[in-house]
Amino acid sequence: MEVPEPPHDGQPRIITRTDRYLVAWKPAGMHSAPPGNTSPSLPVSAETNLADWLFAQIPGACAVRGRKPGEGGLMHRLDRDTRGLVLFALDNDAFRALDVAASGGSFRKRYRLTTDVDGSGLAGSRPLLASPMASLADRWKKGLAGSDATSLASMLAGVTIESRFRPFGPGGRRVACARADDPVALRGAAGSGKAWTRETYCTVVSSVTADGGRIDAEVELSRGFRHQIRAQFAWMGLPLVGDGLYGEAEGEFSLVAFRLDFPDPESGEQILVSLTC
Repeated sequence: MEVPEPPHDGQPRIITRTDRYLVAWKPAGMHSAPPGNTSPSLPVSAETNLADWLFAQIPGACAVRGRKPGEGGLMHRLDRDTRGLVLFALDNDAFRALDVAASGGSFRKRYRLTTDVDGSGLAGSRPLLASPMASLADRWKKGLAGSDATSLASMLAGVTIESRFRPFGPGGRRVACARADDPVALRGAAGSGKAWTRETYCTVVSSVTADGGRIDAEVELSRGFRHQIRAQFAWMGLPLVGDGLYGEAEGEFSLVAFRLDFPDPESGEQILVSLTC
């Protein structure tokens, strides 16, 4: 199903609901989960979070035994500044079925984003500045140096960005990236040195176009890490527009979770929920 993107009025909404699951709209500026279960990217205020808002609308939804207390059947999170679609299971069996689907890669999330071109890379990462593929390194650096969004977009089309992550900066508010085969990160993943993730995380660039000096893209992932898309694009010298944590805070934060693709927990039929611009 396709529905128009809701107005940017700060209000959450239920986009679609069945007896087994629902898809909600999370506005920018709202946490996905209660305080204590959120990422440390920004201080947690006393504002309502999406899970608690949902439980006020559907009291029984809080009884689902999900991943953490107070989350109910929350299947995934969005960063506080990211707006978009979030999936909730409404009973324990549905949660287990959707969790199995997520582990198997059949729960996919797609995002829209716009990037600046600044070429600065990402502090704490290995290397500091990455290209989408090692074979593109020289051309990528040349494109960044010339702020050539058209050339950079052509190199991004269809690639899969893969990295390990580790917390970085005061309080671990940010993350840093490393190539999957980086020897230092491999040692850290094995428990020696800085704590890089054992697993690698992939972001698939589904479509990409140049728009003046910026780049518009759609990306897809099935398994995510905190700040995955934001950090990986900043690592490539393409911080997201409006991202004050990994780039410049000017303008509205451009990351939108606009599509969810998952199997119905009862029938197994693949469900697609998408926002139109």
